[in-house]
Parts: sequence; structure tokens; C-alpha cells
Amino acid sequence: MYRHPEAQYAELGLGGKWGKLVVWLFGEEWLSSQMDLQLFQWYSVCVSWSHRNDRPALYINGDQINLTSAYNTNTPFISPLIWKLSPNGSLTLGAGHIITNGNIKILPFTTLLGKLSLFRIWSRERSKEEVTSLNCTEGDLVKWEKAHWDMSYCGPLIDTSLKCGECAKFELVFKGAICKN
Repeated sequence: MYRHPEAQYAELGLGGKWGKLVVWLFGEEWLSSQMDLQLFQWYSVCVSWSHRNDRPALYINGDQINLTSAYNTNTPFISPLIWKLSPNGSLTLGAGHIITNGNIKILPFTTLLGKLSLFRIWSRERSKEEVTSLNCTEGDLVKWEKAHWDMSYCGPLIDTSLKCGECAKFELVFKGAICKN
């Protein structure tokens, strides 16, 4: 989950709730229909967004999943004129968090049940064809490489069954900006 540095709302996130996948984007919550994701099965999950669209796109194993607004509004939570990830926010993988006294505090009952590998962020929207054809291609804003991770909490777990890498809970400091043109 990526949190705004001051307002403490989720600017970007992916999780689960009541058997549905949830995408948070610029403070708005988007829900899938009921999902029956099996334990011990690897899934490729991708969230894609562009300033040209009023909603994120969610792909599971290359198939686009319909998302509906959790708040059933016709207007965005945040004005489209300011749709951008704020620099100097905080990102945690595998758990939700808040910032307390300048430190990341993991929220109870938000930790990932499973493994996470190959987290990346690109500076542009990826098409369905690109999403399904990516084979360990690095992002251009956030890459899956050791230099980007703060490993003071815990080191990586070696797992050769994961595709392209392995991860425990890491903190990443986002130094770029994704802006609406």
C-alpha cells in the first residue's frame, strides 16, 4: 500500500476484503466480484491505470477483472486534475500501514497470506498484451532489485519456486512522481 505522506489515505493499494479483491487508487476503493483464489497456487496480478481512464484495470493471470466503485458515486473521490502519487509517501508490500511519529506501523489483520514476487511500477499504462507478455521485465520507476529495498526490518527469503525474485515485508521509498498530463 502506498500512503500519502501527510493525508494518510491510500493512494495506491491492492488487497482483499469479503472474498473480493480491492484496488485503492487516489483515495477511492474499487472492488472485484467474488474471487475464488486457491491456496498454494501462483497468480499473476497486475493493476494498470492511465490518466485517460476514470478507473484502474485489474488483471489476474492476464484476464481483465471488472471493478466497481465501492462508494457507488459518479464523481471521483479526488479531482481528476490532481491525480498523481505524491512524492515522499510510504509503500509497504504485503501489509497495510500508517505512519506514526515518522515510523511505519503495520496495521493488524492486513498482512498477506502467501508470497509476493516481482513488484514493479512503470511510468506509463501497460496494455493487456504487455501485461500478459511480461517476463521479468523491470519497471522504470520501481524495479525488483535489492538496491530499492530497505531491508532493516528483515532480509529476503530465498525461494527458488518464485518467479524472478522473492520478498518478505519490505519498505520502499518512492522518489518519483506519477502525474496526470
